[in-house]
Amino acid sequence: MVGSAGTYRMADWSADLRVGGRWTVVVRTVDGSDLPASGEFLEIEAPRRIVQTRAYAWDHPTLGRRQTTVAWLLQPIARGTRLTICHGGFAGRSDAAAEHAEGWGWVLAWLQAYVAAGRLAAA
Repeated sequence: MVGSAGTYRMADWSADLRVGGRWTVVVRTVDGSDLPASGEFLEIEAPRRIVQTRAYAWDHPTLGRRQTTVAWLLQPIARGTRLTICHGGFAGRSDAAAEHAEGWGWVLAWLQAYVAAGRLAAA
């Protein structure tokens, strides 16, 4: 599982990686609660860009079940790949935007540690 014992872990993740394909994730919290989310892939421009929708299947305290959009932008750089995440759809919900920005910071740190440990081969 990817994540941190002190925050949450991604317990399950699956995707049909094609435009119109669905994806799902189950996040497990420190207290053992499972919090599912899912969405659809809107754009795939391999190897540079993926855009997907995202919505929780539970009532998130600051966002509810509102659908948002996540864009993964990949840019080749001298030492590998720069990954930029653009997560939109938070109009009028600055508290939800701040909370998700913090969460993306955790996810990117976990991903960086995973790659640094050699558990993910460069494509």
